[in-house]
Amino acid sequence: LTVSLENNSNGYFVLVGDEVKLTQAGVDAVNNDELNLKDLTISASVSDGVNPTASDSDSLVVNRVNDAPTVENAIADQVLSEDFDAYTIDLNEVFKDSDSSLEFSV
Repeated sequence: LTVSLENNSNGYFVLVGDEVKLTQAGVDAVNNDELNLKDLTISASVSDGVNPTASDSDSLVVNRVNDAPTVENAIADQVLSEDFDAYTIDLNEVFKDSDSSLEFSV
């Protein structure tokens, strides 16, 4: 029997023995919030070289998870003398959220 994967142009799947597995490229795509994948579909076809080819498709459903914000650049302790001028810390440089925008409150 000859088995081949179809609609796999991104290389997200690989055939290992009799199993279809997600490649590292597939794992990276699933975890990439910018791609926002909802599912991945793969088709496999099998041929015995004599009879017509048989094929089937299956989908991997991706459940998106809201990742928590992270501290990218911690704020160092600040020491300011009395009567100092205005002082600003850009919180967008301190905190990041890979899957949404942040709202700050003090």
